[in-house]
Amino acid sequence: MKALLLTVLVAIPQIATACDIDADVRGLVAPDQPADGQKLKVAVGEFKYEGNVPGDFGEYIASRLGTVLSGVSGVEQVARKELKAVLEEQALTLTGAVEERAASKTGRIKGVDSLLAGDYWERGDTVEVNLVIMNVETGVKRSVRTCLMKADVPASVAMAPKNYKDTVDALRLWGREAGKSKELMTQLWMDSPTGVYHKGESIVIRFVANRDCFVRIYHTDSSGSMQMLFPNAYVTDNKIPANRVCSIPDQTMSFAFDVSEPYGAEMLRLVASTEQFRDQDDAALKPGEKFKSLGTSSPRSIRAVTRGIKLTPVQVRTDSSCVFTTAEK
Repeated sequence: MKALLLTVLVAIPQIATACDIDADVRGLVAPDQPADGQKLKVAVGEFKYEGNVPGDFGEYIASRLGTVLSGVSGVEQVARKELKAVLEEQALTLTGAVEERAASKTGRIKGVDSLLAGDYWERGDTVEVNLVIMNVETGVKRSVRTCLMKADVPASVAMAPKNYKDTVDALRLWGREAGKSKELMTQLWMDSPTGVYHKGESIVIRFVANRDCFVRIYHTDSSGSMQMLFPNAYVTDNKIPANRVCSIPDQTMSFAFDVSEPYGAEMLRLVASTEQFRDQDDAALKPGEKFKSLGTSSPRSIRAVTRGIKLTPVQVRTDSSCVFTTAEK
């Protein structure tokens, strides 16, 4: 989740002169290692294709770099469950739910000093990777642009999801219909630090708002089919309290989102309003329907799911989105 970052100082990327990603990541963490002999605790997060969508290669590179870091003296790789906690605290910070001063201590509290993440692009026979390491306590980040040869990547690892272009197009469409507000702020994220889920795994969606508001969450799968995940037949009340992290599903809900076909890049969109949506009848479930079906993603369908909000001087609306990838293996 690219949006889940503390305030950072802008740094000019260093450009690596050779294709040696393992050496470059070791060099990137070196300046952050404590001088008192303590270990630097590093968590490895998302790597997104062209900065947009996580995928097989992003998961592969995160695993590879984690292995490299585990062999660096003075560095300890942090478990993924600890990274989840840090990302949740940062989401609360961005919506104003916790004070920035308190949030700056999140890394120490959760046992994480630095977060390593980045993006990657295909460049002929190589893959260009932009590695970014962020000090969780201060928000300062440094980066290095490196690469590795495609020949060194297992053939089973896909660079981009098969429906990558469709997903990017959908993100642009949602962007044109988006509403933003400084008064109402939301964050939406997944429980997977890499943004990738495999067949049979369960997905948990998390979201938070800085004010009491009404929320809808829409999902577009890799085939382009859209549905409203929240509210639904199991949870009909779509009002959420301010500054409380909500999960779908949570322990009180009698359903699960288990990964199955079709696989590929998928998108979630949260729409929030300080007043109830005005198209409640149109959003009603049909008999036997658990989640509202909305047809295929298109400019028309996206406008349809946002038309339930009428902007007035007393009503505030905002949107958040996130992209994740499902895979068979």
